[in-house]
Amino acid sequence: MHISISQLSVRLFLFCLLFLATYPSFAQINFEKGYFINESNVKTECLIKNQDWAYNPSQFKYKLNEKDELKIGSLASIIEFGVYGSFKYVGVDVKIDRSPNELADLTKTKDPIWSQEKLFLKVLISGKANLYSYLGEKNSERFFYSTANKNIQQLIFKQYLESKQNERYETSTLLMGNFAFRQQLWIDVRCSQTPKSTLETINYTKKELLNYFKKYNECAGDSFVEHEKMTNKKRELFNLSLTPGINFASSNFEADDSKYIQRVDFEKQTNLRIGLEFEFILPFKKNKWSFLLEPYYKSFKDSKMVEGYDSVRINYQAIELSFGLRYYFFLNKNSKVFLNFIANPGFAMNFNSTVEYDYYYQPLEITNSFNYGVGAGFNYRRLSAELRFYSNRNLLSNLWYYSCYYKEFAFIIGYKFLKVKGK
Repeated sequence: MHISISQLSVRLFLFCLLFLATYPSFAQINFEKGYFINESNVKTECLIKNQDWAYNPSQFKYKLNEKDELKIGSLASIIEFGVYGSFKYVGVDVKIDRSPNELADLTKTKDPIWSQEKLFLKVLISGKANLYSYLGEKNSERFFYSTANKNIQQLIFKQYLESKQNERYETSTLLMGNFAFRQQLWIDVRCSQTPKSTLETINYTKKELLNYFKKYNECAGDSFVEHEKMTNKKRELFNLSLTPGINFASSNFEADDSKYIQRVDFEKQTNLRIGLEFEFILPFKKNKWSFLLEPYYKSFKDSKMVEGYDSVRINYQAIELSFGLRYYFFLNKNSKVFLNFIANPGFAMNFNSTVEYDYYYQPLEITNSFNYGVGAGFNYRRLSAELRFYSNRNLLSNLWYYSCYYKEFAFIIGYKFLKVKGK
């Protein structure tokens, strides 16, 4: 039975729709054992959807058990929630400085611009001194702290601009910083063994603040929990895969200035393709998103006689460089389904590929134009299989009177031979 490329693309589209429709039936893998505490200080054990938020959430999804309906926990009623061995958030009403951090948007005011807000702060360290973090979509990360004698408040750090005149009355703008958090730590979170130089040089970064609060709690002789370390398990950072496969391709040539022909359809072909896939796992949403870079080789050769007058020949070989995004749906520890969104911007090595048309006195040089692709596949351990459809592209887009449209649909097998993990 012969199946055209258009039919295959429709089947791929229907497959994607069917998968997305049935996905919720096995999506429970995202729910992990956790708890929440309401405003009445009542603790409830539950299953929380661990979404590995890139920014601090304002709500979370949970179930009381696997068969229970989905519920929403929000700042209006929850003062704490967490997933055991993974993360912990506390809901608090605090002052936060949301001053802009981009150089073009910096203010000329040294002092923080406070707003009173109710937020879920991520707990980084719990002990005699506690460290929290908050990251919003438009702001860099803010850090908060609390002690037995001090309620939760922000550690103050703000960049601002200051204008100064020199001896020639020339005005210059300087980038300045308000490092009040160092004084806060000196007053409220300081061990007797901590040298002054430590607080004079500490930077407003998660790494340095985590290290400082850890040492303080150790010095104070108090037990503490390093929550950030719990979430710092090794994760996939980078994968390198060999991606051989089969291209189902077709092409047609059109000439607008010929008295003999208007269009020639080359024979549909099934050709081998070979590639390398560089996959960079993005550090949020539980490793569900990744960035792809894939160089791959393909070819298409054919010739056609037209009414006994002219011959049209295509010799197309290319190493294409494509970019893309991948989204994973996890089924279990070893299996996952994925969707790919691919862009081919036209960066390719064409090996002097041409279309030769006897009516025209010289070969027509093939150039690459932009097209895109969508794919769906299944991954098991190091192996994967994918169906990928590409949009049409004109291989003679640089010419006025000639066009050569190329269509392809690929079945790709992947073998992951290099996996890099880290924190």
